[in-house]
Amino acid sequence: MKTIDIGSAQSSAPGIAKGTLNVGDLPDGSPVDIPVVIVRGASDGPTLWLHGCVHGNEYCGTYIIHEFVRGLDPAELAGTVVALPILNRTAFQKNQRMSPFEGMGGGDLNRCFPGRADGSVTEQMGHAVYTVLKLHADYLIDFHTAFSPDTRWALFADTGGAVSAKGLEIARAFGYRHTLPAPAGILGGSAMMAAAADGIPAFIVE
Repeated sequence: MKTIDIGSAQSSAPGIAKGTLNVGDLPDGSPVDIPVVIVRGASDGPTLWLHGCVHGNEYCGTYIIHEFVRGLDPAELAGTVVALPILNRTAFQKNQRMSPFEGMGGGDLNRCFPGRADGSVTEQMGHAVYTVLKLHADYLIDFHTAFSPDTRWALFADTGGAVSAKGLEIARAFGYRHTLPAPAGILGGSAMMAAAADGIPAFIVE
């Protein structure tokens, strides 16, 4: 098996590896590290990338990811699951949508992918996450949380070819009654559309 390195989490054999990924530094120089879990199956297969809390006050995906990962048995798994339960830690800690170090004019992490290494705090987060996502992910599922309990909807990247076909399969597997195809040109800067542009089928669930 090839080694998967994501920050301090390293996996080269079946089992569970945990660590953190540095996604930037605070204005006072303190590092911003986010949790990473890699679950490696007993046999090779595709890599499913899961992440949550792109927006810091959207906690549902974080809980879902933790519960899902706890229920995985590497011995029964073909392939790999990479889980990052909290992407925007600075916003998560303040229970708000965006980082407290950013404003409305560019602080939405889901409009900053693939990010910039020399950009703003949020752009640096996007760059750090997307660099390893692009390297390892075969599929992306991006968990968000709607603003009302009766809202349940989802989007898959519909940019054409295999990306669209696989995205539709993911959407059907989730079983949502209302799932919308997202064509190229909308949701610019989202992880979903950045991944699709790089040939990675992607799905957002609220």
